[in-house]
Order: sequence, then structure tokens, then C-alpha cells
Amino acid sequence: EATTAIDFPRHWGLGTSSTLIAALGRWADADPYRVLADTLGGSGYDIACAYAEGPLLYQRGKTSPVVQPVDFQPVFSHNLWFVYLGHKQDSREGIRRYRALTKSLRPVLARVDRLTERCLSAATLSDFQQVLEEHEALVSHTLELPTVKSQYFSDFPGAVKSLGAWGGDFVLAASAEPEAATRAYFREKGMETVLGWGEMRGL
Repeated sequence: EATTAIDFPRHWGLGTSSTLIAALGRWADADPYRVLADTLGGSGYDIACAYAEGPLLYQRGKTSPVVQPVDFQPVFSHNLWFVYLGHKQDSREGIRRYRALTKSLRPVLARVDRLTERCLSAATLSDFQQVLEEHEALVSHTLELPTVKSQYFSDFPGAVKSLGAWGGDFVLAASAEPEAATRAYFREKGMETVLGWGEMRGL
């Protein structure tokens, strides 16, 4: 019997299932990536995050995951917000949709790699917003699903990017607007949970 405790609402998601698998794997001296593959499925990225002490890059290697810690402390972090959409996405459904794709993903993955490099090197908020918008457009086209901004926040003065399973859980919003205006915008949309960069990192 195992008892767990978290210091944020469980319905937020934030990789709680993968974190449990990672913790149990460490306790039982079992490979958590293998356990994940045999249960929930997925890339294993959440497992890597459960063990991480900071930002990282993750790639599925041929034999084992490749995890690379990175230094990501943008000077515009005060312009970044994590917004809970209020409905939990089914991660398994997201994985199923991705695996059902019949088109070649090599060109897409190559573009994602380049966008990741640009994200890490973005010197300004404007540069970062451009990367988020290009990434959203690419994933939207690949999955044949609308972007979260076009669905819910078409008039938002900034960029909005889906996190986790496409279109659910949290989104990352990047805007030059003052904090009060940004929080008020999402509150008017019915989103009460708006966490700043520092607030999310502190969880």
C-alpha cells in the first residue's frame, strides 16, 4: 500500500501519474520508463521531469531516453503565465491520436528541433512569442486540430501555447501586457487559475 501527497490540486494534472510511476520505480528499483510503456504509454518525458531538478531537453533514443539539463531563465519570465483551462485532457487519447497519424513525421520533428533551439536562445519576448506561434501552427497542422488560441483566446494580446495533451490542462501564455490586465483577461474568460513563471516553478 502506498500513500502519496501533492501540494497542488490533483485535477491540474502536471504529470501526477508519471510522477507516481517514477517514485514507485525508484523505490522498487524498476525501470520507470518500461513501467510507463507497459501501463499509460507515452514518450517518457514526464518521467524525466519527475527526476529533474530544472529545465531539460528530452529525446527518445533508440535504446534509452536522452535527457539533457539546460539553462533556461528568460529575462522575460515575468511575461509568462500558466493558465489552467478547467478541463482535464485524456493523455491516452492524445497519444492514440498521435500514433494514428499516417503521414511522415520526420520533417515535422526536424522543424520541432529547430524551434526548440530558437526557444532556448530567444533573447526577447517577441522572439519567444514567434517561436510559440510557429510551434502551435505546426502541431495544429500535423494533428489536424485547431490551436488553443483560435478556440478560446483569439483576441488575446500575445501568444498562447498548449501544454501536455493538445488543447487541455494548462496553456502557456506570453504577453507584454501588465500582470493585472493579463489576469483580468483570463478571469473574464472563466479561468481563475493563472500562475506566474515563479509560482509554477515553486510548486
